[in-house]
Amino acid sequence: MTVTATDQTGAELAKAKGDALLGHPLNPVLWLIKDLCETGEKLRPGDLISLGSFARPQPPKAGQTLTVRYDGLPTGPIQVSVKFGE
Repeated sequence: MTVTATDQTGAELAKAKGDALLGHPLNPVLWLIKDLCETGEKLRPGDLISLGSFARPQPPKAGQTLTVRYDGLPTGPIQVSVKFGE
């Protein structure tokens, strides 16, 4: 899997392979489940998980649109966009 972040002009802001997260994107999930079990908590159906950052965090700019594309997934590419208010 490759994760690519671009701005509203299409300029690439960051790009990373899925193994940037503890060697494999599922490893942070396994770590989280183990940590939750140690505190008596658990994930519930419908819970959303943020795996972490694939690249160095960058503060958004007012009016900026950020698009993140996930390529190489079994179901095909997925793209998510967010526009930051002014």
